[in-house]
Parts: sequence; structure tokens; C-alpha cells
Amino acid sequence: MPNSMLLPQTENSGKIWRILLLLFVLLVFFFSIELLADSIKLFGAGFAKTLFSFASTPIIALFIGLAATTLMQSSSASTSIMVGMVSSGSLPLSLAVPMVMGANIGTTVTNTMVAMGHITNPTEFRRAFSAATVHDMFNMLAVLIFFPLELTTGILSKTGLALATLVEGSSGLALFSPVKALLKPIVKGFLHSVNDNPWLGLLVAVAALYFAIVMLTKVLKGIFLRNVENAFQGGIFDNAAVAFAMGIALTFLVQSSSITTSMVVPMAGAGLLTIQQIFPYTLGANIGTTITAFMAAMLTGNHNAVALSMVHFAFNAYGTLLLWPMRRLPIWMAETLATQTLRSRLYPLLYLVVLFLALPLAAIYLTH
Repeated sequence: MPNSMLLPQTENSGKIWRILLLLFVLLVFFFSIELLADSIKLFGAGFAKTLFSFASTPIIALFIGLAATTLMQSSSASTSIMVGMVSSGSLPLSLAVPMVMGANIGTTVTNTMVAMGHITNPTEFRRAFSAATVHDMFNMLAVLIFFPLELTTGILSKTGLALATLVEGSSGLALFSPVKALLKPIVKGFLHSVNDNPWLGLLVAVAALYFAIVMLTKVLKGIFLRNVENAFQGGIFDNAAVAFAMGIALTFLVQSSSITTSMVVPMAGAGLLTIQQIFPYTLGANIGTTITAFMAAMLTGNHNAVALSMVHFAFNAYGTLLLWPMRRLPIWMAETLATQTLRSRLYPLLYLVVLFLALPLAAIYLTH
């Protein structure tokens, strides 16, 4: 039989296997969220009190979100854990909201690490580092604006709760109910098999969640990112609105803003894209990444958990509406930082260590 006749069957088989793998990974993801919430509940009220005493103030919660996401290298994973904790009642919405803000900053560390690959070429490094850190600057400015607003007006919490009511009122939970019904006895059976040990349940839940996020990203990346770089060079960045929409769509499809934003950093370093072209794409990626926490929250069916996922969306949406017209500020900040880091190769390393590790850990220690 000619190879040309076998090729379509091989391609179709590959697509079927990728779809089956995607469904399996999604089930693992949903299982991990359900197991996380149920395991935390097994700790009882004492665990919640201990947690509250550690994250006792919004500022500590903010830095916990930053540090946790930096260490996990995934805002999808960290915000999904937050959703599970809110669902179990071990984390109040008032503290989860600043954690989400911190997670938004923490997720940008990947971009900056990618830019470090250009450090031996000063011209390329300046372009790559500014393109990477404009994401940092946007998120830090958004936190500086909306963190005090949230404390004084509750703007993000109120928006999240209102949107959660809207989603639940439109029967948005119906799609996730069969999945929850399927997973509930499996989770209960697993916990029973380990004698309802909350620590073991929590460990397995976090490991399964991280596995699911990593695999979900890889599977979707293999499906959707094959010809993306060619599309990038096809002029989509010439139109800010198209670049913004591309950032949303691509991040929604691959479930990782770290991947979609990091993809353009080498292109900026090579001079193929400018920071002005990348900025709207980055804002779109920030919005697209919120879908992971939303899926996790919808599975729980918990009103506050759904509200937290909506807070994640609202924070990025409000930030976009406010800072896109003011884009010269974050772009100038990123370009100025990149220029300053050229003075010594130690400076970008210090920036990474101080912002993403030393600052949050010191703030948590000093304010606890």
C-alpha cells in the first residue's frame, strides 16, 4: 500500500490520541481540585486558623501569592490552589484577592529568565529584557493602583461576586456538574484508601495539579503552536487590537501566559518585534490566562471560589482598560530598567532575585 494512503490515517490517529490525552489531563486537573478542597476540609478549623494567622493581612497575602507563583513557575497552578482553598473555607476571599494580585507579578519571572539568554549581546539583551519586563511593569503598576482601591472600596471583590452571581444564574455550572458527580466518589474513595490522611491527600492533590498544568500546557502547545511563529511574522503585531486578541486567544488555548509571552521575547531580542508591538499582546495574554482558575472554580460550585476566579479576570481587565491608554509609562519603565542593567551583568540577576524572592520573603518575615 502506498505511503500516501497510510499518511492520513496516521495523522488522524495522532489527533485522536492527542484529544484523548487532553481529556485525561483535564480529568486529572479536575480531580486535583476536588481532592485539594476535600483534603483541606479534613484538617478541620484548626488548620484554617493557622493559615489565617500566617496570611493575617492583605499585604502578607500579596507577597505570599508572589512568592508561591515564582517558586511554582505557574500562575495557573497557584491560582487554582487558591480557588481550592477558598472552596474549602480555609482561605477567605478578602485574603485570596491580594494573593491573586501577587500571583500576577510572580508569573512574569519566566519572561525575564528567557531574556537572560541574550545577556552576552548588549543590543539584543536590552531589547529582550525591556520586552520581558514590560509585563512586570504592567502588573506592578496594576497592583499599586488596585491594591489600595480594593482595601478601601472592595472594587475587585464586589466585581467578582457580581460576576459569579451572573455566571451561576445563567446555569454556567451545569456543564461541570456531571464531571463533579463523576469525580466525587473517586476522591472520597482515594481519601478512604489513605485513611483520610489530610497531609497525604494534600500532597497528592498538589502533585496531580502541577502534573496536570504542565501536561495541559504541553499537549495544547503541541496542538496549537506549530505554526504560530510564522503567523507572528505575518503582520499581526502591526495592529494593536489584533495583537491583543491574539494574546487572549493563544493563552486561552495553551493555558499558559508564561509560554505565550515568553515566545515573543527572543523575537524582540532579534529586532523582529518592538516593545510597543508586544505590549498589547502581553495584556491579552494576562486576560487569557484567567480561564484556568475559572475552570477550577466552576468545578467546585462554590460561590466565593467562582468569585475569586472572576476577581482574577477583573484585575487584568481593569488594568488593561486603565493602563493601555497610559502605555508609555510601563514601556518607559521597562526600557529604562533594561538600559540600567547594561551597566553590569550582575544587575539583571539582582533584579530577578530581589523582586521575585528576596522582597516577598523579607516582607512576609518582617510583617508576620
